[in-house]
Amino acid sequence: MVFVLYSILLELSQDPMFIAGIITGLVTVGVSVLISIIANRSRLKRNIATLVEEYIHEYKPEIKEKLRARILAHGNVAKSVLKKRLERERNEYIRRDLEVMLAKLGDRKIRSKILNEVEHTVKESYSLDEISSKLNIARDLELKEICPIIFERLKQEKDSEIIKHLLIAIGDLNYVQALPFLLECVRKCEDNDLAYRYYSAIGELAVNNLNSLSKSLLNDVIDLFINGLKSDYSALIDAIIRVYLPFLLKRRKDIDEEKRKELLKALCETLSHTNTDIRGEAAERLIDLGDPAAVPCLEKRLKEEQEDSVKWRIQRALKILKTRA
Repeated sequence: MVFVLYSILLELSQDPMFIAGIITGLVTVGVSVLISIIANRSRLKRNIATLVEEYIHEYKPEIKEKLRARILAHGNVAKSVLKKRLERERNEYIRRDLEVMLAKLGDRKIRSKILNEVEHTVKESYSLDEISSKLNIARDLELKEICPIIFERLKQEKDSEIIKHLLIAIGDLNYVQALPFLLECVRKCEDNDLAYRYYSAIGELAVNNLNSLSKSLLNDVIDLFINGLKSDYSALIDAIIRVYLPFLLKRRKDIDEEKRKELLKALCETLSHTNTDIRGEAAERLIDLGDPAAVPCLEKRLKEEQEDSVKWRIQRALKILKTRA
């Protein structure tokens, strides 16, 4: 059967009209496919352009963020649409939004321009709004090159509100070199809100660099968090016990013996906190610490606890720790 078909095709191939027909057919199909691709790309560009206009005129942050994500998902096609829209935009705030999106899509020239502007503002500006705005852009674009400049500004800054924004940026951009300085500063800080920002930055840096953190630095962070657990600032205690300690305790074997005893004592005291969630988390962290020496304080708290959800977590901690005794 195959031989017969081959023979027929071989004979037809000698016919110029047959060859011409094949070529015409292929060209027709190719042109049709090309036209279809161009039409689909044009349609996609129009859809992205509509999304861009919706984004520009939207005021609700949560909707704006969803529109932005949809635009950025289209990569190079979105880049082309955004560039054209940027050319005819005159409003400086809208232009900045469009430039940031283009930078996120890999436009190196615009990214470099934004980096220079952020650098100048962090170095020279005393306006909280200007600094916070530029730092938000730095975090959004992950401009890690700006970290040494942010750090230098932090070391000199006296305004607590500006310091808060600098700390957020250092934490988000993972500038771990700042960690020893932050540990030094937070111990002198008497403002609860500012101290909370220091703790948050320290916690983020410690968690994000957990495997590479030196044993000495890890113990310094644990020591700080022990002091934080003893404070009367519930938001700080909640962040330490729920957000940071679960990760740091993965390296519990690297925590000095004395520090482990101090941490166990602090967690046992936290079992009596007025906040039920914090009490429950304290029981969980005692499991993470893994020291059977916590059993007596858990048993004592179990007799006093009124909240069923916390009781269950304490019972779970007792069951696990007793098997390790």
